[in-house]
Formats: sequence, C-alpha cells, structure tokens
Amino acid sequence: MILTPEQIVASNCADNSLIIACPGSGKTRTLISKMLVCLDDVRHTPHRLAILTYTNTAVHEIEFRLWEYGESGDSDYCDIATIHSFCLSYILQHFYEFLPEYTDGFTVIPTSSATYKALVSETLESFGMDPKYILGFENLNRLPDGSPVVGSDIPEEVIQGFWEKLQQEGLIDFPNIIYYAYKLISEHRSIGEAIAAKYKWILVDEFQDTSALQIEIFRAIEQCGSVKWFLVGDPLQSIFGFAGAVPEKLYEFAAEVHADMSVELLGNFRSSQMIVDHAERLCPRHPPMESIGINKDFGVEPQHIQVDSFSNGIVETFIPALSELKIPFGSSAIFAPWWFQLYQVARELRNLGVPIYGPGSRPYKRTHMFAMIAEHICEFLSTNNARSFHRLEKELFNVLDQLESKRQIRKYSFESRLIVQKLVRAGQELDEGNRDGVSWLEAAAKRVAGILVDLELITDDAAEMLCHSALEMVEEMILNKVDIFTLSIADLGMFADGTRSINLLTLHKAKGREFDAVAIIDVHEGKLPHYLDIKAHDLARIEESRRLFYVGITRARKYLLYMTKRPDWNTQPSRFLREEGLGIL
Repeated sequence: MILTPEQIVASNCADNSLIIACPGSGKTRTLISKMLVCLDDVRHTPHRLAILTYTNTAVHEIEFRLWEYGESGDSDYCDIATIHSFCLSYILQHFYEFLPEYTDGFTVIPTSSATYKALVSETLESFGMDPKYILGFENLNRLPDGSPVVGSDIPEEVIQGFWEKLQQEGLIDFPNIIYYAYKLISEHRSIGEAIAAKYKWILVDEFQDTSALQIEIFRAIEQCGSVKWFLVGDPLQSIFGFAGAVPEKLYEFAAEVHADMSVELLGNFRSSQMIVDHAERLCPRHPPMESIGINKDFGVEPQHIQVDSFSNGIVETFIPALSELKIPFGSSAIFAPWWFQLYQVARELRNLGVPIYGPGSRPYKRTHMFAMIAEHICEFLSTNNARSFHRLEKELFNVLDQLESKRQIRKYSFESRLIVQKLVRAGQELDEGNRDGVSWLEAAAKRVAGILVDLELITDDAAEMLCHSALEMVEEMILNKVDIFTLSIADLGMFADGTRSINLLTLHKAKGREFDAVAIIDVHEGKLPHYLDIKAHDLARIEESRRLFYVGITRARKYLLYMTKRPDWNTQPSRFLREEGLGIL
C-alpha cells in the first residue's frame, strides 16, 4: 500500500491522534494502514481493535481491505462496525438486563417495518397529529439527558410518547440503541471497564459527525482504562446536525485525550484543480486544499445549466458529456438535496431506458427480505466479481438476523463462505435452465430457502416468509408496469451493482463516495439552504447546508454539473451559486 509522507506519519503515531483529512485525501487508506499497524500490537494477545465508521458502506470497504491486505486470522482481532452496530453488539446485547426498562430482553425495530409504522401512526393519532409527520420519526435522536434532538415539527411530548410505547412493547428503535448503550456504560462503570480492557485501540472514522451522546460513550470508555484513540475527521464535512452531530466536539474530545493534532491531510487525490477551486471558494481552508492526483490537470470547468425538467437536463446535457469525456454510466452520479426529488427523476429516466441505481431505480422495495440476496447472486453470476460475493455474504447474515437464525455461524468464516458458494451454485444451476428473471426469482427463493432449512439455519416458517417476499417483489414489479417477461438475471444484478448504471444519491448519502462525473440537481434557494432554516434565520443550519453542498462538489473527479430550473418568482438558484466570490453564477 503506497502512502504519502503525511499518511505514513499518521499511521505510525504511537499515541492518541486526531487527523484532519480534506476530501479525497486518502483518509480511508490511512485508516486501513493504521489498522494494519495496530494489528501488530494485538496479534496473539487477548486484546482487539475496534474500527468504527459512520456507514455500512465504509464497514464493507474496510472489511474487504482487511481481507485483501491482512494476514490470515486478522479478522479475529478486529471489530469493524458502525457506532450503532458496535453499541448493539458489544454493549446492549451483553448487558441489557441492567436496564430496568428491558430486563426481559428487547427487539430492535427498523423504521421500515410495518410494526414501527403502525406504532408511529397510533402515537400521532393519540396526540391528534396529521399522519404526514410519520417521516419525521426516521431521523429522531437523543441527547445524554434523554431529551430528543428535535429537528422537525414534532413536539417533544409526542416523541417521548412514542418512545414510551416502544418501551412497553419491548422494542428499541435506531436512536435508542445509542441512548441505552450510554445509560448502561455511564451508570455501570464495570461495563466501561470491560470495554476498555477488551480494546487496545479504537479507530473512529468521520469523527466530525459524532453526536454528543456518542462522545459521552467514548468518554466513559476513556475514563475506564488505557485505550488508545485514532480519530479521523474534517469539520468542513460535518453534515449530520439533524442527527445530533456537533463538529466542535471533534477538537474537544481530542484535547481531553491529549491527542496529537499536528497532522493534516490537505492533498486531494480525487478531483481536478478546477473542481477543487470551486470547493475552496465555497469553504476555504487555511492552508488551502490542493489537487495532487492524476486528475489534477483535467481541463473541464464545472458547468451550470438551467432547465425545464431535471430529466431533460440529464438526457440533453449530462449523458452527452459522459459520452464526449468517455465516462461510463457506472462512474457517474446524480445528487439531490432530498430523496423525493430523485424519485421523479428516476421514474422518468427508467421510462427512457437510462440505466440507474438508487432511490426509485428498483421496480420494487429494497426492503423485501429476498431482494438483496437475489440481487447479489445475480450480480455475481453476471460479473463474477469478488466484491459481489463478499456483499452477498454480508447480506446473508442480515437476512438470517431478520429470520432469527436457529444457530449462530461466524461471519466470514470457512463455513459461511461455503454456504454462500452453495447459494451461488444454486442460482447458476437455475440460470442454466434459461429462465427469465421472474421465473428465476421465484425458483431461486425456494432453492435458497431449502438450502438454509437443510443447514438448520432457519425454520420452515422462516423459509415460507423468504419465498413470500419473492412473490411480493413480482407483484410490485407488475404494479410498476415492468415488462416482467423480458426482465433478465442481468437486470436483477444491475439493481445491486452501481458500476453499470448512473447512481442516484441524496447529498447526505453521497458522503464517502466519488465519481468521475457528478450532476447536482435542484440547487435552489429553499432547498440549499432549506426554507425553514432561512425563515428561522438559523445560521448554524444554513452553514451546515453550505458544508452539504461542499460535500457534493468534492465527490466529483473530472466533471461537475450544477442544475437549476429556469428562474421565476418562486424558483431562484441557491445563494451558494450566487454569492460573490464563488464564480458560478
């Protein structure tokens, strides 16, 4: 693994350290390098490493790199997880009996489940509130004192009423994983001591998006032992204030643990200098970020266009630019401030035959239990890509968790890989029967369910649920007017693989990603920044919108397109495009 001098210094620092890393500076490479160095400290000892990231995508990337660069058995010394997964697996599931609210156990309930939505609806009805507020519950979070981080129009008493309802049912939602882990570790020092004794190093990625509640968990661990900390972050990429992120905490906690803050990664390996210049005008650094990668001298200036519809702009400007610059669809992306803006674009592009990946690209819900297993099997059959095999293994464990597997098997073990090979072989045998995509889907669900039953991993009832989910996928495709008779296995695989399609992402979801070409749509005042923040004169939220736009800009390697509607009395380009010095409008 080739590293810059700054990355080498960061990786080899023996003490606590905070690394400020600009976009495209190779922070993931640095984190992986540090993980490999730290493994030398823990191999053949009782200690382990914890590597905490913000997204499951980052978890998958680090797991894959560990498999690629590490030694055999290194995964036994590493717990690679999101902070929520870490708190669930290593705190809540081990010590829940100390919580008076959950002495008899608990069940984590995802926001996508019918039970969750029913409980939200019941809560809203009991408080006389409109059902439209149901979407606001998906972004709830808590402060250390238990009060909610209110980022919506939902009154605090309604949120507390909802959480009480969950508690009565023995359920825990996403934000309460962190909250109850904090309660346990703050009220029972022995739990903090157990965590501190287990880990010699804790590596934390995207530290700028750590919430006050998460910081308190880290603080409790720090006070209980001699854990060493490696923190990586960038205040200019802090974009999750609605989830309780406080970028100032990055420096505060680093100072508490006496972290070395001397190393900054300011060389951008990703973007052209022209794109970097736009980012610097929006959010200047001192010293400035500089392009140092192979795209440094790519000579295409970022472009702004005004359109009647975003799909027309994509077809008439973005796709021709991809063709002219010889950029494949899979290396391109469309970003929007909010997910619902992508759905309309996705429908229109799908109807035009443009291959897309992301919100609205699937003709069925991603949450169907068999969807991701089927997609990753088809992806592997279509591409023979080792990453798709790895993703299928990961998804298998997610499904087994949902189906409450009858016995536990170790993730990424020889046994688990053997099971995945059986599933892939079954899919291949069905494919050799020249089935269309829908026939394959129904047959594959039965075959996969049968394999898992034979291996005593799931019950017959769970197998029936898996098969039923495949039938629901077909029903949704028919409702969405998909020609199911021409749907191929390659089409199903494409839904799991963004490498052959234009990727659709919200600006928040774009964090941690990069593409040769990026189109940012709906860059309007009232969207970036949001009209409620403008109305409230909320300067902190407006500045967070600026950072969100900055994140979008810095995902692009070669070509960047800003897209707005033709201006009228109600639609004006964002201030971030118009303000003096940015040089865009």
